[in-house]
Amino acid sequence: MAAADVEKAAAIEGAVEEKVEEPKKHPLENAWTLWFFKEEKDKDWIECYKKVASFTTVEDFWALYNFIMPPSKLAVKCEYSVFKEGIQPMWEDKRNLKGGRWVYAAQKTLSLDKQWMEMLMSMVGEQFDEYSNEVNGVVLQRRSRNDRLAIWVSDTNNLNSVQSIGLKFKNTLALPPNVSIHYESHADAQTKASSHKFSLKL
Repeated sequence: MAAADVEKAAAIEGAVEEKVEEPKKHPLENAWTLWFFKEEKDKDWIECYKKVASFTTVEDFWALYNFIMPPSKLAVKCEYSVFKEGIQPMWEDKRNLKGGRWVYAAQKTLSLDKQWMEMLMSMVGEQFDEYSNEVNGVVLQRRSRNDRLAIWVSDTNNLNSVQSIGLKFKNTLALPPNVSIHYESHADAQTKASSHKFSLKL
């Protein structure tokens, strides 16, 4: 092959390589972090939380979701939490202090894995309309009797957002009308009082 032909072939090959680009990822409105909790008797509870990974795109969300164990396979007393990056899944975090959570005691006859997936998609997809910015995270807790699903809200005093988020949460879980979810503020939950000062039910 003549030198000119070699140069031409090399130029064509280089042009083809330049056109090959990695698929573009679809960014999410917020960055999110997955946490895992496993109770260990020889450790303080806060040491039992492990940060698994953070994600900022739709593609990275699904890569992580498909990598981790389904909730139904987790051992009792283990938890998954997904929170906005920079917010820890605990009452003491300054961005959680004024808030609370909607809690659903999951019925064993329903699909825990499907409900968890629907919760996550709704949250990272910002499906809470104008109140999406008030959603801090979601938590799944495996328990021997009733597993628990919860969505954490940033401000208990904003009643409109609390109720709107609760209704969306219940609809996302596809719960029948006779099944209730309840809301409690973190401040009340920490007191472990028999009757909370602020409580809602949907």
